[in-house]
Amino acid sequence: MQEDPDIRGEALAAATAVPVEQLRAPLPYVPLNVWNGSHRASQDTANLATAAGGIAKFRQMTNAFYNKAFQDSQLDPFIRERSDPHGQRFASWLAEKMGLDSPWSDERRTRRTCRNLNKADG
Repeated sequence: MQEDPDIRGEALAAATAVPVEQLRAPLPYVPLNVWNGSHRASQDTANLATAAGGIAKFRQMTNAFYNKAFQDSQLDPFIRERSDPHGQRFASWLAEKMGLDSPWSDERRTRRTCRNLNKADG
Protein backbone atom coordinates (compact mmCIF):
# COMPACT_ATOMS: atom_id res chain seq x y z
CA MET A 1 0.00 0.00 0.00
CA GLN A 2 2.92 2.35 0.67
CA GLU A 3 3.84 2.06 -3.02
CA ASP A 4 0.49 3.46 -4.15
CA PRO A 5 1.18 6.74 -6.02
CA ASP A 6 -1.72 8.55 -4.33
CA ILE A 7 -0.60 7.59 -0.84
CA ARG A 8 3.01 8.55 -1.63
CA GLY A 9 1.82 11.88 -3.06
CA GLU A 10 -0.28 12.61 0.03
CA ALA A 11 2.63 11.75 2.34
CA LEU A 12 4.94 14.06 0.38
CA ALA A 13 2.38 16.87 0.41
CA ALA A 14 1.88 16.50 4.17
CA ALA A 15 5.64 16.51 4.81
CA THR A 16 6.22 19.68 2.78
CA ALA A 17 3.01 21.55 3.59
CA VAL A 18 3.17 25.05 4.99
CA PRO A 19 0.75 25.62 7.90
CA VAL A 20 -2.22 27.75 6.88
CA GLU A 21 -1.35 30.32 9.53
CA GLN A 22 1.94 31.01 7.73
CA LEU A 23 0.43 31.48 4.27
CA ARG A 24 -0.74 35.03 4.89
CA ALA A 25 -1.48 37.38 7.73
CA PRO A 26 -5.01 37.14 9.10
CA LEU A 27 -7.45 39.51 7.44
CA PRO A 28 -8.94 42.22 9.62
CA TYR A 29 -12.44 41.97 11.05
CA VAL A 30 -14.88 44.09 9.08
CA PRO A 31 -18.38 44.50 10.51
CA LEU A 32 -21.40 44.03 8.30
CA ASN A 33 -22.58 47.43 7.09
CA VAL A 34 -26.39 47.28 6.81
CA TRP A 35 -28.69 50.24 6.15
CA ASN A 36 -32.44 49.82 5.67
CA GLY A 37 -32.05 46.05 5.45
CA SER A 38 -29.39 46.10 2.73
CA HIS A 39 -25.61 45.72 2.84
CA ARG A 40 -23.65 48.79 1.83
CA ALA A 41 -20.07 48.66 0.64
CA SER A 42 -17.48 50.69 2.48
CA GLN A 43 -13.78 51.38 2.15
CA ASP A 44 -13.24 48.64 4.75
CA THR A 45 -15.17 46.06 2.69
CA ALA A 46 -13.30 47.11 -0.47
CA ASN A 47 -9.98 46.79 1.36
CA LEU A 48 -11.00 43.35 2.66
CA ALA A 49 -11.99 42.19 -0.84
CA THR A 50 -8.66 43.39 -2.22
CA ALA A 51 -6.70 41.73 0.59
CA ALA A 52 -8.59 38.47 -0.03
CA GLY A 53 -7.44 38.45 -3.65
CA GLY A 54 -10.03 40.62 -5.38
CA ILE A 55 -12.29 39.61 -8.21
CA ALA A 56 -9.74 37.10 -9.58
CA LYS A 57 -9.88 35.11 -6.33
CA PHE A 58 -13.66 35.46 -6.19
CA ARG A 59 -13.87 34.02 -9.72
CA GLN A 60 -11.65 31.11 -8.76
CA MET A 61 -13.84 30.38 -5.73
CA THR A 62 -17.23 30.79 -7.44
CA ASN A 63 -16.22 28.82 -10.55
CA ALA A 64 -15.08 25.97 -8.29
CA PHE A 65 -18.42 26.12 -6.46
CA TYR A 66 -20.47 25.91 -9.66
CA ASN A 67 -18.31 23.12 -11.09
CA LYS A 68 -19.16 21.09 -7.99
CA ALA A 69 -22.82 22.22 -7.96
CA PHE A 70 -23.29 20.89 -11.52
CA GLN A 71 -22.14 17.48 -10.26
CA ASP A 72 -24.40 17.50 -7.20
CA SER A 73 -27.75 15.81 -7.81
CA GLN A 74 -29.41 18.01 -5.16
CA LEU A 75 -28.10 21.38 -6.43
CA ASP A 76 -27.98 20.86 -10.18
CA PRO A 77 -31.78 20.93 -10.71
CA PHE A 78 -31.84 24.50 -9.36
CA ILE A 79 -29.47 25.73 -12.07
CA ARG A 80 -31.52 26.58 -15.15
CA GLU A 81 -28.79 26.88 -17.77
CA ARG A 82 -25.32 25.38 -17.38
CA SER A 83 -23.89 27.41 -20.26
CA ASP A 84 -24.45 30.69 -18.40
CA PRO A 85 -21.28 32.07 -16.77
CA HIS A 86 -22.64 31.61 -13.25
CA GLY A 87 -19.26 31.71 -11.50
CA GLN A 88 -18.19 34.88 -13.31
CA ARG A 89 -21.46 36.61 -12.50
CA PHE A 90 -21.44 35.59 -8.85
CA ALA A 91 -17.83 36.80 -8.49
CA SER A 92 -18.74 40.12 -10.11
CA TRP A 93 -21.72 40.49 -7.77
CA LEU A 94 -19.53 39.77 -4.71
CA ALA A 95 -16.89 42.25 -5.86
CA GLU A 96 -19.50 44.95 -6.44
CA LYS A 97 -21.24 44.32 -3.10
CA MET A 98 -17.86 44.70 -1.40
CA GLY A 99 -17.07 47.97 -3.16
CA LEU A 100 -14.81 46.94 -6.05
CA ASP A 101 -16.40 49.12 -8.75
CA SER A 102 -19.50 47.90 -10.60
CA PRO A 103 -18.59 44.79 -12.64
CA TRP A 104 -21.94 43.07 -12.04
CA SER A 105 -24.06 46.11 -12.94
CA ASP A 106 -21.91 46.84 -16.00
CA GLU A 107 -22.35 43.30 -17.29
CA ARG A 108 -26.03 43.23 -16.34
CA ARG A 109 -26.81 46.25 -18.54
CA THR A 110 -25.66 44.39 -21.66
CA ARG A 111 -26.69 40.84 -20.75
CA ARG A 112 -29.13 39.04 -22.99
CA THR A 113 -32.32 38.37 -21.09
CA CYS A 114 -34.66 35.46 -21.52
CA ARG A 115 -38.35 35.26 -20.89
CA ASN A 116 -39.62 34.25 -17.50
CA LEU A 117 -40.01 30.49 -17.54
CA ASN A 118 -42.95 28.98 -15.71
CA LYS A 119 -45.30 26.04 -16.13
CA ALA A 120 -47.91 28.16 -17.96
CA ASP A 121 -45.38 28.77 -20.76
CA GLY A 122 -45.39 25.05 -21.62
